Amino acid sequence: MRRIACIAWLFCVLGLPLGLLAADDFYIEQDADFEVLGLDRRSVVRMHELGRFIAENLRRDLGIRSSDYGGSIQVSLRPADKAGFSEHYLLSIGAHGEIALDFRWDETLSLEQTCYALTLAYVTRYLYYDAGLKSLANTRTWPVAALATRSYLQLRPGQISTMVESSRQEIPLQLNRILELKGYDATAAYASRDGYWLWVSLDRLIRLAPVRVRELMLRSLQGQDIAPVLEAILQPDESDLGSLDGWWQACLQELLGRSHFVFESLDESRAWMEQVADLSTVELEGDAPLNLRRIWTHRSEDPVRVALQARVELIQLRLPRINPAYYNSAVTLGILYQTLLDSEQKFEYIGALAKFLGEFEDMKRTHETIRLELESAG
Repeated sequence: MRRIACIAWLFCVLGLPLGLLAADDFYIEQDADFEVLGLDRRSVVRMHELGRFIAENLRRDLGIRSSDYGGSIQVSLRPADKAGFSEHYLLSIGAHGEIALDFRWDETLSLEQTCYALTLAYVTRYLYYDAGLKSLANTRTWPVAALATRSYLQLRPGQISTMVESSRQEIPLQLNRILELKGYDATAAYASRDGYWLWVSLDRLIRLAPVRVRELMLRSLQGQDIAPVLEAILQPDESDLGSLDGWWQACLQELLGRSHFVFESLDESRAWMEQVADLSTVELEGDAPLNLRRIWTHRSEDPVRVALQARVELIQLRLPRINPAYYNSAVTLGILYQTLLDSEQKFEYIGALAKFLGEFEDMKRTHETIRLELESAG
């Protein structure tokens, strides 16, 4: 993270009103996916961490690389009284393909809305560089809603019960209607719920291979009608249901009638652990990339402390969701980060580091053993 030396230039690039130029400090966090600008250092770091988390999910789910699709998405956190718009966020595309996401930064912005906006921005960048501006008009709503909801539920797993109860109270849309919905207006609650339930049905109920689920999502994002493909996949095994919508109604009955386990898979939890333990994105001027073994001498620097605090909070949010096998690893990583924030005794840091590394490496070995056993059994 660094202070912006040329504020006026950045304001022009991001399209912010020049009237905001003042003596305030501005902060920025950036990587290949998101460049976050704001007045409050902690807010900027937390938004960037959330962006990294969502981008990692989308790269895995869609099988795309950030480096293939233009520059970073410009994210600005605008004070509500100076935002110039009443919506929670605005997404825009510049003349040269720059993707800008402006948040009206106040307490009314929810985590769910933020997850959706970041997902939407990432997908927009991909589609713009993959198929051009005109392709965006035909993008189906359900994959965007599904991907955003998945990230949100990973951070707030307790909300799955609220979502299930809400879906039970509503009359579900017919599947053809869900597959036809175009554009990015997923503000209606049902759009988010139904898109997520469709993804879960494909992924878990009929157990499509991940590559097939990815193919269906990408086709829908590119504006294609996947109903004929789904019908071909479901026949003849599901022919007794009478129609594609009969299959959909049966899926909803199954999903909404069961108890929902909210734990992640082993692979998901391991990938997230590796991501949150990676400190190379913490920017220190004129220094080599940061890691867990050389962080002690930098622990008092402001960018490091802000990043550590943000990750402690992220771990606390994730603990109810993480696979139980990796729970102790997550707890010991949180203790390590808190030790770096609170302790002046190096031996305490060394002890916390050794505890985390031992716990995490042991679990990774166990994970690998389980994977090999499952492969041999299959």
